[in-house]
Amino acid sequence: MGTSSGSHFHQQPSPKMLPPRQQPRELQTSLSLVSLDACGSPNLQERGSNSDQVRESPSENKISLRDVAREKVDIISERIQHLPNEFLEKLKTEIRVILEGTGGSLHREEFLSLQKLVQSRSDLTDKTLIRAHKVQLETLVAIKTGIQAFLHPSVSLSQASLIEVFLYKRCRNIACGSPLPTEDCNCEACSIRNGFCNLCMCVICNKFDFEVNTCRWIGCDLCSHWTHTDCAIRNGLIGPGPGVKTGSVPADMLTSPPMNLG
Repeated sequence: MGTSSGSHFHQQPSPKMLPPRQQPRELQTSLSLVSLDACGSPNLQERGSNSDQVRESPSENKISLRDVAREKVDIISERIQHLPNEFLEKLKTEIRVILEGTGGSLHREEFLSLQKLVQSRSDLTDKTLIRAHKVQLETLVAIKTGIQAFLHPSVSLSQASLIEVFLYKRCRNIACGSPLPTEDCNCEACSIRNGFCNLCMCVICNKFDFEVNTCRWIGCDLCSHWTHTDCAIRNGLIGPGPGVKTGSVPADMLTSPPMNLG
């Protein structure tokens, strides 16, 4: 086994092995889920100077997160074209706050409800998503992945890249962004698990994080896949080598039993 740091293990990784992709900490995202009121903007009212009649803004001028999650792409895209930028930023802020994890269980349930709506739709394909508004598409991707980085002001992915992330054709880790399956790997993890990337994700828990180039990650020299050290230990895939028992050589980490990652 090789490590991403190479400082604690006797055997060095093969030349092909590279550590999981480095990810800038400013893009770190929270996967804990909370929510806000999903009704979009407040109800605007206007009173004429010579009349007591109250006029409300037309309903078509308001779009909620639930509308984005459940309505047809072309319908929302058409409506969103007529909304001011301030409203679109407000919509993105709502889902960003949802993903920051500052709310309670009711907020979490609201997010899971939005996510269920998006994941259950069969009409969200490359042919329909190409007609989506950019903010609409960013919101759909953020809801599906649970990652707020897609709404970060300093991040601007192309329409094509967002569609590929949504359809599990590109790594959802923005700092990686590799086409999937990576290097055309056809192992069980890469070919069956939707959205799995063997360059930056743990083959056991399917997650990526920011503790790269440390002993938190270890790599398999045979299959070139990575896993968290604690995940591998917890699943009995690695253990101390003979050096621990004999004391004659420095301790090493060996697969016990051998890792079967592809």
